[in-house]
Amino acid sequence: MWDEIAALEKAIRDSMPASDERLTQILEEQSKDSEIDKLKQYVVNGWPDKCSLLEKDIVPYWCVKEELSMYNGMLMKGHCMVIPRSLRKEILNKIHEGHQGITKCRRRASDSVYWPGLSDQIQQLVTNCPECIELRQNNREPLLPSPVPNNAWERVGIDIAEINKKQYLVMVDYYSSYIEVLRLNSMRSSEIIDKCKAVFARFGIPLEVRSDNGPCFASNEFLTFAKNYGFKLITSSPRYSQSNGRVENAVKCVKNIMTKNDDPFLGLLAYRNSAIYPGGYSPAELLMGRRLRDTLPCLLEDRQVIDHEGFKVWCEQRLDKQISNYNERHSASNLKPLNPSDRVWIVDLKRYGVVKRESGEPRSYVVQTFSGEVRRNRKFLILAPNQTFSPSKKRQVIECQQNDAPQDVRVLV
Repeated sequence: MWDEIAALEKAIRDSMPASDERLTQILEEQSKDSEIDKLKQYVVNGWPDKCSLLEKDIVPYWCVKEELSMYNGMLMKGHCMVIPRSLRKEILNKIHEGHQGITKCRRRASDSVYWPGLSDQIQQLVTNCPECIELRQNNREPLLPSPVPNNAWERVGIDIAEINKKQYLVMVDYYSSYIEVLRLNSMRSSEIIDKCKAVFARFGIPLEVRSDNGPCFASNEFLTFAKNYGFKLITSSPRYSQSNGRVENAVKCVKNIMTKNDDPFLGLLAYRNSAIYPGGYSPAELLMGRRLRDTLPCLLEDRQVIDHEGFKVWCEQRLDKQISNYNERHSASNLKPLNPSDRVWIVDLKRYGVVKRESGEPRSYVVQTFSGEVRRNRKFLILAPNQTFSPSKKRQVIECQQNDAPQDVRVLV
C-alpha cells in the first residue's frame, strides 16, 4: 500500500510543469501566506458545516474545498498548485507569455495553477494587453443590408470612378440597378452637384442618396445641396466602402464596360437593356417601363407589364438568402456596442482614442484622438478599457483634416 502511495506521489511530482527551484519557491511563499496557512489547517483538521463560519478571505475556496489537498507540505487543488498572493502577478504574466487568447490562456493555467478569480483575471489581462490590442482584429458582424426600395429611383448610390486617368461620376438606382455615368472635369463639389442636378432633372429627385465619405460628398456645399433639393444624404464610414456595396459593384461594372468596348455608350446601353432579373426585366424596363431601342433588330411589341410586387418579393428573398449565406460563411456575430468615454484602439490609424458618440449611422462612431475627431465603423475599433490615450511610439501616426472633409489623411512618421 505504501509503495502505491509513493508511486502516486512520484507521478504527481513528475507531472508538475515546474522546476524544483520553482516548486521550492512556491512552497516557501505558501508558508508565508496567512490565507494559505488557514486553508492548510482546514484541509488537515476539517471544514466547518457552513460557509458563513469561514473567514472572509477563505470563503472563495468553499466551492472547491473537496478538491483541496496537501502534497509534501504544498497546498494543491486537484493536480494544480494553489498560488500564494505574492506570486500571482508574476504567474499571471507567465500564463500570457506568447500572447495567446483568453481561451488558450485559461486552458494553459488549468493544467498547473489555481487561485480564486484566476479565470476573470486572465480575461482582464488579455483584454487590456497593449500588444494584443494593437494586433487584434474584430470578427465579422452579421450582414446589415439596406431594405429593398419600394419604387424605382427612390434610393440612389453615387461614387467616383477613375478610368484611364479620368474621373467619372457613377450613379446607380438601388431598385432597378440602372446606371448613369457622367464625365467630371474636376473633383470639386460644385462640379459633382451640377452633374447630379442634370440627372435629377431627367429621372426626378430620389428620397435618399448614399455615398462614401469623400471630401466632395462630405463638404458643406454638398450638404446644402441635399437640403435644398430635399433628399437624405447618407455617407459611409471612412475606410469602409463595403457598407455602400451596391454602388461599388456599379463602379466595377462601369470600369468593365469602359475598358472593353470601343464605344462605351453602346456598351452602357446594352447593359441597361439586358434582362438581368427574373421575368425578363431589364434595368431600363424597371426604371422607365419600356425597353430602349438599341442596335439589335427586334419586332415592335407592346410594352411589358412590370409585376413590381412580384419583383420586390423576389429581391427580398434573394436578399435573405445572401444574408444567411454571408453570416454562415463568416461565422458572423455582433460586436459589443460602444458607449461614450470608452477607450478604443483605432486599427487603421494605429492609435488610441475615446468614443465621443454614435455618428447616426449603424455601427459607426465618432472617436476623439489627440489631433481631432474621426469617424469609424465598429470594425476598426478595438475596445481597450484600461489603455492610456497615447498611441504606440512604434506606430505613431499624424492625422490632419482636409477643409470640410471629415475623412482623414494619414502621414506615417
